[in-house]
Amino acid sequence: MKIKSVKLKNFKFHKKLNFEINKHNCLIYGENGSGKSSIYWALYSIFKIYFRNNEFNCEKFSNNNSNENLNIEISLNSNTLSIPATNYDLPEGIDLKNFKTIYFANQDLLNEIIDGNNNDFYNTVLLHLKKYFSTLESITYKYEQVNTSLTSSSVTEKSEEKNKIDNDFRCFLVRLEWMANDILSNSLQENFLIIFEFQIGELNTTQSDLQFDSPNITLKIDNETNLKLQFNEAKLKLTSIAIFFALIKLEEEKTNPIKLLVLDDFLTSLDMG
Repeated sequence: MKIKSVKLKNFKFHKKLNFEINKHNCLIYGENGSGKSSIYWALYSIFKIYFRNNEFNCEKFSNNNSNENLNIEISLNSNTLSIPATNYDLPEGIDLKNFKTIYFANQDLLNEIIDGNNNDFYNTVLLHLKKYFSTLESITYKYEQVNTSLTSSSVTEKSEEKNKIDNDFRCFLVRLEWMANDILSNSLQENFLIIFEFQIGELNTTQSDLQFDSPNITLKIDNETNLKLQFNEAKLKLTSIAIFFALIKLEEEKTNPIKLLVLDDFLTSLDMG
């Protein structure tokens, strides 16, 4: 299933824009302010409403210079998704689970992968990545459930449960690390390595309620942790791209009829090479 055409009316920069997509990939380029990101946000809005949240407010993207209503229409083979619509039920043949292979990434998201608070990758997972990747969503949910059901009489039982989650997460990070480094080396032709250093969250007894602290995951490049001080913007951006693409590959479902990746400004900060 592919996007065949996009029609926008009174969406951000575009009073009216119609274009067809007749290839596997579509590259949109132009000068700053020409409306490239508007197309990104239009696609984001329509897939957000249909697959994630019917209450998502896309009216904030209305063209301020027009009194007419905003309209988005995406043709997917024989099906059409549009905003506004009488309802946001998916057409027959498209399932809600298809969101697992629909990805959006712009410069802000890629920057967050590297710029998480105190280089804590787990915080990045919580704030930005788990909504895209079901494995990460499942792991964070399991941590939350352990803390929700933790009592003074169940510390031993819940510690064992948490150890299992920690081990599963470590294994996933090893696979992610290997895949990201493979992309860096073989696809992006880079010669540096990334490492995820995993530190388990200990039982915190200083609060009124017993809680296990979140794990701390430090991202290292060539064994360095102070990434912004040690590396230039291009290397950091390539690291973010490799990690994001590696997460997609690890999440891949070959039987899913929709496979969509939309990128905006992801080449910013890279040199010509």
